[in-house]
Amino acid sequence: MALPYLFAVFPDDPPNSGGEFGHPRTADTRSGTVPPHDLERVERIRAGDEAAYDAMFVELYAPLREFAATYLRTVTVAEEIVQDVFLDVWIRRADWWPVGGVRPYLFRAVRNRAMNVIRHTRTAARLGTGDVEDWMGGPPPPPNDARPGAALVAALAPVIASLPPARRRAALLRWHFGMSYAEIAEVMNTSVASVTKHIARAREDVRPVVERYLKE
Repeated sequence: MALPYLFAVFPDDPPNSGGEFGHPRTADTRSGTVPPHDLERVERIRAGDEAAYDAMFVELYAPLREFAATYLRTVTVAEEIVQDVFLDVWIRRADWWPVGGVRPYLFRAVRNRAMNVIRHTRTAARLGTGDVEDWMGGPPPPPNDARPGAALVAALAPVIASLPPARRRAALLRWHFGMSYAEIAEVMNTSVASVTKHIARAREDVRPVVERYLKE
């Protein structure tokens, strides 16, 4: 069981520049850059490499589904949205050019689709139904779970769930997925300064629980 990265320090990259985030680019009209660590994977997928595409799906499907569920509160619809995003990438792979990086692009695409579902009147009635995964990607540990960190995860679950939605999403992307502030700002369509405030307030919200755990 991995503990949430509550107070871990992750290097923050400078905000990405160039073009509207997530807009598909063709080989002849590219603008903006893909980070070097993602470039090979992007080029392979653009060329139709199924192995590269499958590896990206396996790596990011569960985190994207969990993130979508924070908007929709139903895993079923979250899964459909994530599957649609991946399908769209494959269909338009020749033009796919995720400026700023693969992860920010996919998280932003999922966010946009989730917001569209929320606005859709026919699906609004479905929100709030079904099994909802908690922020750690599964149900809280049972009271008798003796694994290291189980007590902390169980204690944190209701605290994280009670945070205001934007603060909860920022904390999830930062501590659970290790995103930089710039990446989170891209995903949430806000400023780095706003993300910084969300994370700072979330730290204060969870600090009493963490301190109690460390003293035990």
